[in-house]
Amino acid sequence: MKKPPVIIFAAVVVLLLVIFAVFSFEQTAKNRPAPSAAMVEPHLYRDFSPVLGADNAKVTIVEFMDPACEACRAFYPFVKQQLAQYDGQVKLVMRLLPFHRDSDQVIAALEAAKQQDKYWQALHVALKYQADWAINHTAHVDKLLPLLAEVDIDIERLKKDMKNPEIAKIIAQESQDAQSLGVDKTPSFFVNSKPLTQFGYDQLAELIADEVAAEYPAQ
Repeated sequence: MKKPPVIIFAAVVVLLLVIFAVFSFEQTAKNRPAPSAAMVEPHLYRDFSPVLGADNAKVTIVEFMDPACEACRAFYPFVKQQLAQYDGQVKLVMRLLPFHRDSDQVIAALEAAKQQDKYWQALHVALKYQADWAINHTAHVDKLLPLLAEVDIDIERLKKDMKNPEIAKIIAQESQDAQSLGVDKTPSFFVNSKPLTQFGYDQLAELIADEVAAEYPAQ
């Protein structure tokens, strides 16, 4: 049975986005010296950074993501797959950056979802329906908020929590840390403080596998 043209077109678009991200990432990496571990570690994660996976996992993936970034949406299932493959050994720390126009409001909504213990559920919904609220490289938080009800988020409470000054401070800190690390594109990854210098699915999987092998040599 033939696949509908819309599905084929969507698959082609995602593939082109990943190829473009790879090219852009590699060009930037060529022009930027790799930061030392001493420079990297203080900026990788903060007390407010959400963590997915076992707390005692010895391998930590830090991802810098813009929720409006299409390449980030394409990569996210792969990152989740890596967590499942190395269950208990690998954890994910998420850092969000407002690189797209008005993406800061979407990040504020996701941060506010923490107050309802729904951060990861909210991020899943945001990425799942990204095409409905991220339009022409501009984020429309008003289009996203109703969709969050899918995971039983209290939208009125969320709107109030979004105005908390602490969230603005978090967003500012995320951007400052990204700048200190030389992160100027999303998604960007660090695995146990080591930056992913050559962008791609295989390259990220290899870096994770190497760190797992180093941290769990007998397994």
